[in-house]
Amino acid sequence: MPDTLLATKLHIPRLRRNLVHRPRLMERLDIALRRKLTLVSAPAGYGKTTTLTAWIDRSQIPTAWLSLDEGDNDLARFLIYIIAALQRVFEGIGLDVQAALSESPLPPVETLLTRLVNEIAGDGRQFTLVLDDYHLISSETVHAALNFLLDHQPPNMHLVITGRADPPLPISRLRVRGELTEVRTPELRFTKDEVAAFLNDLMGFDLSTKEIAALETRTEGWIASLQLAALSMQGQGDRGAFVAAFSGSHRYVIDYLIDEVMSRQPEDLQAFLCQTSILDRFCAPLCDAVLKITSSGQILGKLEGANLFLIPLDDERHWYRYHHLFADFLGQRLCETEPEHIPELHRRASQWYEAQGVVDEAIQHALAAGDLKNATRLVDQIAADLVVRRESNKLLKLMDQLPPDRCQDYPVLCIWHAWALLFLGQLEAVEPVLQIAEANQGKAPGTPIPGYLTIVRAYLANQMGYLVKAIALTEKALEQMSHAPSERITLIFRGAAVIWLGVNHRFLG
Repeated sequence: MPDTLLATKLHIPRLRRNLVHRPRLMERLDIALRRKLTLVSAPAGYGKTTTLTAWIDRSQIPTAWLSLDEGDNDLARFLIYIIAALQRVFEGIGLDVQAALSESPLPPVETLLTRLVNEIAGDGRQFTLVLDDYHLISSETVHAALNFLLDHQPPNMHLVITGRADPPLPISRLRVRGELTEVRTPELRFTKDEVAAFLNDLMGFDLSTKEIAALETRTEGWIASLQLAALSMQGQGDRGAFVAAFSGSHRYVIDYLIDEVMSRQPEDLQAFLCQTSILDRFCAPLCDAVLKITSSGQILGKLEGANLFLIPLDDERHWYRYHHLFADFLGQRLCETEPEHIPELHRRASQWYEAQGVVDEAIQHALAAGDLKNATRLVDQIAADLVVRRESNKLLKLMDQLPPDRCQDYPVLCIWHAWALLFLGQLEAVEPVLQIAEANQGKAPGTPIPGYLTIVRAYLANQMGYLVKAIALTEKALEQMSHAPSERITLIFRGAAVIWLGVNHRFLG
């Protein structure tokens, strides 16, 4: 190897002690040897390199290893290092090609690679070439050279590429031909058993099954975050409390994400990530509406290709969400850098969801924006459906977030609120809510508010054991609603009245 080359770039990383045994991944990599290419692609901290070093140690297959850096975007340097890596498996291979790469001008690359491929094929020994951290390569000429090598790859060579982003190679073509094995985030993330093995068997924390499950859910198997959690738990008196509070706002997680993820992104992409963190799930049109841009589709495609903790929620790659800890981190960063913009972002999200007819999400974003006027209006739209679908508890939670003075403008909403209280057994709270509706019934002209109020009071009388009173109130309610237009809500109340009239008579024999 020339003295000008850095030897440590060619060393297979030292295998860590006390690794979690992962037989499912080892078997997958064993099977991958039958194909041309193995692509190991995932965000930072998912154990890509560690998995490979464990597999190489286990399989004992001859391996040429190259740890890439940004300096390898120079084509001649890239190929010189490739040959130096190969020489650790095949002594003396590619010497004439290596010499030619120091010439100026550089000979045709295809000619040089053809010589190298022929030498490898002529030896015939099976081996693996690993290119680690390929996401650092942005040179089109380097990509083209690797494409040529892949197209003419000798049968005794298996190529492994690791990185935080998919390389610009013919991945779909290789996939269709059965020449590609993909090891991505879902395969690399720790399972619940592996989380338990790491935290309890290796780290000796003796966490409960419930605590293990909570950490697995919160970290979504992200290995780096589990290591950071383990580091933080050392010396903790109440580990259960730590597990319950662990999030993306933890200082070790923040330091890691700043160093390994955010600092590597351009400012406009950082802004996109932070501002879309207000969304539990998102698609390109929603992001466009919230950020007032038209390029979200391209940005989401770039984020997915870069493995930036973006999780697809459907097979069409339409809806996404962020990894939970990454979303926590982004949300805290947004609060620190742009707190004044957060309400407006939520308001736009609420408007978009309402336009799509997704009222539940529209309500949550209106509440987050502090837009209580629109939140109350939206709750009024779904209150009937919530009660009819037996989701009274959900309605009560929403009502608890709305100020009483806003609800006065929606007397029918107050009546549905009363129904929800009745169905959940909070009888003493019903009449005060009905009185608010009664005092403001003029704000719903054309609506038979008196009949609605009376049937709720009839049901309340039934629940308190006053059956004769309940019958009299029910008959009164039916009379009050007899000339009202047959709209949906009126029909619901009439139906309730008829049913409870029959039920009360039955109770009386």
